[in-house]
Amino acid sequence: MRLSRLLIRSTAAVVMTLAFGVASASADTFALVTINQQALFFNQINDGAQKAADAAGAKLVIFNANNVPAAQNDAIENYIIQKVDGIILVAIDVNGVKPAITAAKTAGIPVIAIDADPGG
Repeated sequence: MRLSRLLIRSTAAVVMTLAFGVASASADTFALVTINQQALFFNQINDGAQKAADAAGAKLVIFNANNVPAAQNDAIENYIIQKVDGIILVAIDVNGVKPAITAAKTAGIPVIAIDADPGG
C-alpha cells in the first residue's frame, strides 16, 4: 500500500512538472480541473501539482467539480475567458469536455489530460 501511494505521488508530481514545462517559460497561471476532493488519488494530484507550480514559480488554481461533469465544462470555459496559460484536466466525462477542450485549443491554451485521451 505504501509503495502504491508513493508511486501515485511521484506520478502526479512528474505529470505536473511536465505540464508546467510544456507551456512557455513565461506562463504563470495554470488551472487544474479535477473530479472531486474526496478521493485520495485526486488530492495527491492536487498536492503534486501545487508543488510543481511552486517550484516553477507559477500560480495554480484548482477547480473541484464535485463529481458533476457539466461543472468541468463550465470551469474550462471560465478559464478560457480568464486566459490561463494552461489547463490540466482529470475528466469525469471525456466526451462531455471535448467542446471545451477544442475551445481552449482554439484560444491557444494547451490542455493536458491526466488518465484519459479526450482528443479535441
